[in-house]
Amino acid sequence: MSIAVSITGPFKKASRALNKAVESALYKAGAYYRSAIQRSMRWATIGKRYKPSQPGQSPKAIRGRGQLRRFITYEVNAAKRTVEIGPKKLGKGFVPVLHELGGTVQRHRVKMGQKAQIDTRKGRPVIIRIKTQKQAARATGLLRPARYPARPYVSTAVKEHGAKVNSLFFDTFKKQFEKKLN
Repeated sequence: MSIAVSITGPFKKASRALNKAVESALYKAGAYYRSAIQRSMRWATIGKRYKPSQPGQSPKAIRGRGQLRRFITYEVNAAKRTVEIGPKKLGKGFVPVLHELGGTVQRHRVKMGQKAQIDTRKGRPVIIRIKTQKQAARATGLLRPARYPARPYVSTAVKEHGAKVNSLFFDTFKKQFEKKLN
């Protein structure tokens, strides 16, 4: 024999208030992590004095481009009570992961109409707009794999700001819960 129980009155109100408070706190935690990750990527300008960040430090955001920094997002899943923080997928999506974990990737082949290096003269690269298949094959042969040392930015932010986000989460949760119950 089974009995059906329906929650009414203050219990139902408390349940809804709990769900809203958790969701609100997750949004705040995601926003805090996102801004911490973005602040860790210093702006830089490509030029003669440009040097990439040291391995182990957050990657630099290039002025005029800065896609890695701009496309850091967070998404709250209220049903699972989780928040996912990280870069949006850019094109084929390799670069954000390569910056975080490090690795090597083979560059794509050169196509007609692109500018590419086809030779080296007196120690300097010869770069032209590719017009023939022979030039494209030569330029593709000169491509070397791109090597990315590990420059973690998401995992570093989680380690550095974890305690702060926990206290922020519970403070927001408490305020929202009390607000919704009243």
